[in-house]
This record gives sequence, C-alpha cells and structure tokens, in this order.
Amino acid sequence: MEGWIKLHRELLDHWAFKDAEVFKIWCYCLLNAAHTDTVLPVKTKLVRLKPGQLIFGRKKWSSILGIDEYKIY
Repeated sequence: MEGWIKLHRELLDHWAFKDAEVFKIWCYCLLNAAHTDTVLPVKTKLVRLKPGQLIFGRKKWSSILGIDEYKIY
C-alpha cells in the first residue's frame, strides 16, 4: 500500500483521540481504505472496492492490532 493521508488538527479535540485503542483502530481504517478503484482477492473471489471502502474482519484486525476483538466490535 502506498500514499499518504491528511489529518486535521481538530482531531486533537475528537473523542476518538482520547482512547489510544480507538484511535489506533480509526487510523487503521483510514490507512486501509481504498483511495482508487481497487480489486482485492478475498478467499476464492475478487472484490472490487471503490474509494473509501475497505475489507474488515474483526478477528483478523484484532490479531494485527493487538486489541481485543470485542473492543473492535
């Protein structure tokens, strides 16, 4: 994955910034969202994503981020 995202300084006052795990999940969402039309393999088929869409799996993200899957839920 390549590219960059922008964050606004108002984020410092947002409720999600107050909890480190919530902020980590939110940033992971931003960083994994497609920024162009994208095709990704999922199991045995190809999934087309439009800008802003992402593929989410609570258990997978839990293992990647080291956060309890029920918190992610």
